[in-house]
Amino acid sequence: MPQELITDHDWHDIRREDLPFWIRPRIAELNRHPLVGKSFEYRRDPATGRYQRRLRSYASKLRPKWARLMRWLRARLWRIPLIIAAVASVLIVIAAVASGISGLIRLASCFAIVLAGIGLMAYIVRLVTRRRPRLVPISVSLIVALVFTWLSAAYMDIGSWSDFTTTLRSAFQTDDGEFRSRIDALVERSTLELTDTVPPDIVVPDNEAPEVDTTVPEDDLSTSAESDYVMCHGAYIIGADGHYIELFNNPDAHDPSWKELEEFLREDDTDTIPYDFSSFVCADFAERLHNNAEQAGLRTAYVTITLGPCDYYPTIGGHALNAFDTTDEGLVFVDCTGLSEQGPKYFDKVVSVEEGQEYQPRLVFKQSNWSTLCGTMGEVLSIDGIQW
Repeated sequence: MPQELITDHDWHDIRREDLPFWIRPRIAELNRHPLVGKSFEYRRDPATGRYQRRLRSYASKLRPKWARLMRWLRARLWRIPLIIAAVASVLIVIAAVASGISGLIRLASCFAIVLAGIGLMAYIVRLVTRRRPRLVPISVSLIVALVFTWLSAAYMDIGSWSDFTTTLRSAFQTDDGEFRSRIDALVERSTLELTDTVPPDIVVPDNEAPEVDTTVPEDDLSTSAESDYVMCHGAYIIGADGHYIELFNNPDAHDPSWKELEEFLREDDTDTIPYDFSSFVCADFAERLHNNAEQAGLRTAYVTITLGPCDYYPTIGGHALNAFDTTDEGLVFVDCTGLSEQGPKYFDKVVSVEEGQEYQPRLVFKQSNWSTLCGTMGEVLSIDGIQW
């Protein structure tokens, strides 16, 4: 009997071959007791032995819309907290990337948070796609997500949605190429740029490059050069914009005392220039400080070194700084390389330069809300040259 012809709740005979596909494997069960489907109820009549069906007792009653909605929600309600946990993990990952680019957290910490967040999110998505996951995995994943979100937000100092948006804006702003510079700082170290091309105002007889002594004697860190251009490993150092690093020496310059040097650094504004991979890097900072100091009458050296990897720079790279042979404190190394973002008012630093030791600058001037000791920039692998 066709299904559409049944309009009442009485039992109607049905042939065995017309039974629905889901009942056919359960014939033995149907022979023992009725089976209930979505619209019909099926049985085997104990008196006649024939198979029968009828409309379910409440099939003709229209259930209210809210009842169907509640049933739909009950079947899917457990997914809602999991989806919220997955979204929270995504936001934490985004915040970690932004904080890493901004330099608010270490690169290693950024990677750890990102990997943990992606792993947690993948596990939650796997649970959500299951039809009926068990209660234990759901509970454990929610607890882990809560702890991960709370600890990560506390570590990155994100306490509100406003803090989150501020972190994103500060990290991904594109003014003056700052975002590009931060990305470059994460994936590579700004090394000293060298060129074999001779500066145009130097006459080279017989195509031979001028010899400049940039080696460091064992008993003395100072060297003298015949040229005002700086050389390292037999090549000329150039700045970020491609110009040759050139030193202007004052014949009347003298070795300063520490107090005299400190007063000069306080007045000099080289450390306030923004660090930019395309226009002003460590080679340019050291060149400017040298020439400003010589002009002020202070004898200054241009120093080139090689640094090993550290948390913020995963590769080996060259670095440039300055040296002053003070009358009371001896040889003092000064690093005035600035930041690509807002920092302390004075960013002049003194540092101990010794092969095999960590290169850890220390601010010359103590300032409120700023630690005097700066982070390490890696191990000093070699002192390549000191040119006065």
